[in-house]
Amino acid sequence: MWNFQVLEKQNGKFFFRSFAKHEDFKDQCFYLTQISKKQTEQDDSEKEETVRLVIWDLDDTFWEGTLSEGEVKLRLDTLHMIRELNNRGIVNAICSKNTYKDTREMLERLGVWDDFVFARISWNPKGPQVKDIVEKIQLRPESILFIDDNLMNLNEVKAAVPDIRVAELDIIKNWQENPIFRGKPDLKHKRLKAYRILESKQSDKEKIGGDNEEFLRSSNIRISFHTDVEKEFSRIHELVNRTNQLNFTKNRWPEDVEEARKLFEKEVSEEFFSDFGYIKVSDSYGDYGICGFYFAKPGYMQHFLFSCRIMNMGVEQYVWNKLGRKHIDIKPPTASDLNNPSKVDWITLCDDANAQDSHKDDSSLNSLQVCLRGACDLAMTSFFLKTKFETIEEFNYSVHPWEVHTNARSLGLYKDQESDLDIRTILEKTPGPDFNRYNSDIIQEKSDVYVISFSQEGFMSSYRHKETGLILSLRCMHMFPGTDACDADYTSLAYDDVKDFLTDTTEEK
Repeated sequence: MWNFQVLEKQNGKFFFRSFAKHEDFKDQCFYLTQISKKQTEQDDSEKEETVRLVIWDLDDTFWEGTLSEGEVKLRLDTLHMIRELNNRGIVNAICSKNTYKDTREMLERLGVWDDFVFARISWNPKGPQVKDIVEKIQLRPESILFIDDNLMNLNEVKAAVPDIRVAELDIIKNWQENPIFRGKPDLKHKRLKAYRILESKQSDKEKIGGDNEEFLRSSNIRISFHTDVEKEFSRIHELVNRTNQLNFTKNRWPEDVEEARKLFEKEVSEEFFSDFGYIKVSDSYGDYGICGFYFAKPGYMQHFLFSCRIMNMGVEQYVWNKLGRKHIDIKPPTASDLNNPSKVDWITLCDDANAQDSHKDDSSLNSLQVCLRGACDLAMTSFFLKTKFETIEEFNYSVHPWEVHTNARSLGLYKDQESDLDIRTILEKTPGPDFNRYNSDIIQEKSDVYVISFSQEGFMSSYRHKETGLILSLRCMHMFPGTDACDADYTSLAYDDVKDFLTDTTEEK
């Protein structure tokens, strides 16, 4: 016989080293193909997306018989299935051609009405009704399964919602062994309660005419920022790896929680200026718990994601604006545009959105706007302030090849150039970025509180114009030791002389 040693596996294919015990058994190597095929099929089934919602037909599907024609009999297998699905965090909805009043009374008499959400019960075609459920429940069609005994209904629903999964009644047989129903333990039925809240919100929004922003303003939405990620790592790990529609970065972690924790700690240790936290959300309808996570590095977002349970509430836009609109390499598809709406003014920031007293009116405190101007020493101060107040950061920034320092004493130049044409002319000729670098929210007086650092005043050079007396603070980042630029006496040179020593930043067109 042959002995086989697995060397490695790549893309579902096995690479073996074989040892023959006897020449007569070389033809037995065909078993390798069967082993590889079986293992590949197993891997594919494990990768199949888990169902998050099952939409049930009732007549001759959930129960035996047709309600409009007489009594029906509850099936024990479907009853057990919906309740076990709820225990796994997979919710159940209804789409049935029946009279709503009679159907609800029957479901209540059977004690199962509260096991369902988003019941669509009418004599209307099932295609549009299922499509309405999909839109209202805000889940991807790929994660939804529609079960019906009528093939025509299945085809109609598939035509209305092309990406939805459909199945006949035989899927109920041995359903517990089907990997698409794996779910995740949810014995407290948190997901069922969350979608019941969403159903109530959708109903109230329709009552006021469907205006989403008007509805949101009346919903008393509250959010809070938290940084104790280690304490809530299991929930955050689930968000990173399970969210899709509002996961803008889709940078997944290892499935093993401890491996993911080590990777997160490594990512944090590699960048001192990283900024991370999770978001809690609540409103007048209920508490949504931890619904978002962000991990910001200098200039960009490593992670930026939210649970679909807060979709269309403006939370992701609010948080992105709050965190300074850092660059995100968005990985489609996503179900939201971070630029729309551009302004979210119906959300209240609080200490803990899930606390019982988070609804108290502290709008006067949260509405304060703080402007911070100075060097990087204010960055840490801003980190703590921005989770409580609206903040404007006026820190040093680069405009190649210049470093623009936001020192306080340059602010007077902005108003001077508005009233004095000579000063404006000089500023326009000053090497580096345009004269708007001298502007500030301090000049515009839009903020309530100003925090100013003078830490960089000591190493900024000052240059006085010989004719006007105008003093400029300049620092060129390209003065290498031993060059003519370092030896020049800028205090005694006119602009035409100074420019000869500066880096030419113009580009040929």
